[in-house]
Amino acid sequence: SFTGQDMLETAFRIGNFGMMEPFGMGGDAPLNIAFSSNNSLQLHRAFYQFLVRDDIQVTFGPKLRQDDLLGLWPSAYPGNILCEFSHAGAHDTYSKKMGAGAGITWSHEKLVASALFVSQDASNSSIGLLADEGKDHMTTQLAWVDKKFTLAAAYTHADNGNTDDSPDIYDYSSYAISGSYQFGDDYSLSAGMGWKNPDNEDNPDTSINKVEHGNTWAVGFLWNDAFVEGN
Repeated sequence: SFTGQDMLETAFRIGNFGMMEPFGMGGDAPLNIAFSSNNSLQLHRAFYQFLVRDDIQVTFGPKLRQDDLLGLWPSAYPGNILCEFSHAGAHDTYSKKMGAGAGITWSHEKLVASALFVSQDASNSSIGLLADEGKDHMTTQLAWVDKKFTLAAAYTHADNGNTDDSPDIYDYSSYAISGSYQFGDDYSLSAGMGWKNPDNEDNPDTSINKVEHGNTWAVGFLWNDAFVEGN
């Protein structure tokens, strides 16, 4: 921090997870910690965050993730074990894609609003930011935050660099409603649901064609100090 109201974050990471192993990022139950760089040290995060004024925050950088740009995360459930539980019930809206990007957050009393974009291919100088052939994700979020509960609605559009309007599972618009409720110091309930609408569906719709509408949901209960203090 340079001023006490800003943050420059740089993170490096190394890992040798087998990507297609059951707990690897391409497996059936990927762990949040799963990372493969073939034992090479890699830049994992690089972004700068600062206040324009007391109620407006700006974040930008060449290597960041979607949730680095959001004004808040709409779940109290810990998502640091299995990846499937780290999307607030809306896997496509809260995609957590990485790349270069920027976002702005405005907050006023209990209201928090964010708008952001992440360009996955921006590190390739021949594509850049928000190019037609680049994989871009644009998200807006509006949330209400109280002492005991948080409720957020979000919208994401992803294009996957699709320029020919062909059916593409990663070319879609999606919506989400997620939130959490704090029962006390040690108990909370989190829930969320997301709806995904591909820009172009398969026609005809067969068992082989997978590009179609869908939804995801999740419910999580958090109990601190379960039975024994520290659990």
